[in-house]
Amino acid sequence: MRRPLCVSTRARGSSSPNAEGAIKVVDAIAATVDDPEAHLRASLAGAMMMGIAAQRYLLRMPHIADAGLEDVLRLAEPAIRAVIAPTA
Repeated sequence: MRRPLCVSTRARGSSSPNAEGAIKVVDAIAATVDDPEAHLRASLAGAMMMGIAAQRYLLRMPHIADAGLEDVLRLAEPAIRAVIAPTA
């Protein structure tokens, strides 16, 4: 059985250029969140976005890969916003 996601997303450690870029993005998102858990929230939102990207572009999962980008964003945005800045 092939495992394309495992192969394509092998961890390189936190010193890789990819990890450094991701950390910068998380820091930038966290800077906009007024919450003691801002970095955790930003990291979870990033993980959600990476999962969407992996399923859409790497694995080419039929429903998400075939959907229009506007539809993907329309459906994913509320969930990502809820993680970053939940309403009280």
